[in-house]
Amino acid sequence: MIYAGPFAARRGFTIVELVVVIVVIGILAAVTIVSYANVTHNAKIQTVKTDAQGIASSLMRYKASNGSFPSQLSALTQTPAAESTFQYTYTAATDTFCVTASVEGASAWVKSESAATARDGKCPGH
Repeated sequence: MIYAGPFAARRGFTIVELVVVIVVIGILAAVTIVSYANVTHNAKIQTVKTDAQGIASSLMRYKASNGSFPSQLSALTQTPAAESTFQYTYTAATDTFCVTASVEGASAWVKSESAATARDGKCPGH
């Protein structure tokens, strides 16, 4: 049976159908953007943790060779390739250090007492 009403020749989509499709696309875009931002932030955190642990390892090797930690990071002859910028504090009285690695809003820190473990955030005082 062929419909022969006043709208029989009409083709295309109604405005309601178009609005529904646009809303669905908008929701999918929002979910994708939020997921991408979260993945990017987690990658930055992993980068600074790896960089902080790399510098801590270099500092521990320096101490093994020289008997104490350097007063400045520039004294290190072997440093890992790193994307981060570093803040370094050395306390001569206790022969300890704290180093913070930062990149684009993410940061991690390592103390000489726990050089194998990088933590989110910054060293106290940085």
